[in-house]
Amino acid sequence: MCVVTYITLCWLSGYTFAIHTYFMNQHCGTTIDFRKMSLHAIKLHLTTNSVYLPKLDCTMTVNATSTMQFMLYFKKMDISCDHDWLELHDGLSVSSPYVNGFTYRQCGHFFRHKVYTTSENAITVRFHSNSSVGSRGFAMVLTAFHTGNCKSKEYHCNNGRCIADSLVCNGYNPCGDDSDCILTGTEIVGIIVGTLVFFGTIIGLIFCFWRTCRYRYVSGPRHVVGYRTLDQGYDQPIPQQYGAT
Repeated sequence: MCVVTYITLCWLSGYTFAIHTYFMNQHCGTTIDFRKMSLHAIKLHLTTNSVYLPKLDCTMTVNATSTMQFMLYFKKMDISCDHDWLELHDGLSVSSPYVNGFTYRQCGHFFRHKVYTTSENAITVRFHSNSSVGSRGFAMVLTAFHTGNCKSKEYHCNNGRCIADSLVCNGYNPCGDDSDCILTGTEIVGIIVGTLVFFGTIIGLIFCFWRTCRYRYVSGPRHVVGYRTLDQGYDQPIPQQYGAT
C-alpha cells in the first residue's frame, strides 16, 4: 500500500520519469550523446519491427560526460544463434574491449536478471544477422551514473552510485540494486499524510461543488404547488397557475 501511495504521489508531483525509447535500426552508424540530449537513461530496442531483418549489420554508440559510466541490463533477449549475434564494447568503438561480464558475442532466447556496468563513459553496440529469418531481437536499459560525492539534483544509491534524481522510482531500477525506492518510516508517514490531505482536498471540493449545485436547484424558482395522489390518477407535480394580478 505504501509503495503504491508513493508511486502515485511521485506521479502527481511530476517526479516519475518516463525514459525515452530508441531503436537501434534507426540509429545505425550514429552516436546518442547523453550530454547534448539531456538524457540520463534510455531503453534501447533492436528494431521497430516485430522481428529483425536479415543481413543487418548495425553499430551505434552511446556516450555521456567523462565522469560517468553506464549501468545496463536486458529486458529481452531473443537472438537466433544461426550466425546472428550481439556485441557490447566498453568504449567508443568495436575495437574497445567487451563490457565486463560479456565474453565474445551474445545470442540466445533468454535474458539474465543481472546488472552490468561499463568502466568507460561510452558503450558501443553492434548487431549482425545473416540471411535467415530473424527473431525479436533484444531490449535493454542503459542508465548513466557516477561514484563518489553526489551533486545537487542527484540521488545517492545504497551501492554508492549517483544517478539523476529524476530517475528515482521510475520502475527501471536505475541504481542497479533496487535502492531508489526504499523509504524511511518518516518518509512513509509524510507520504501517507500528504496523500490523505490531497484526496481529502479533492473530496472537499467535490462536496462543495455538489452543495453549491444543490443550493441553486433548491433555492431557484419553483413551479410546483402540490401533488395529486395516485388514486386520482396522477403522480406528477401540477404546474403553477398564474392568474392576473
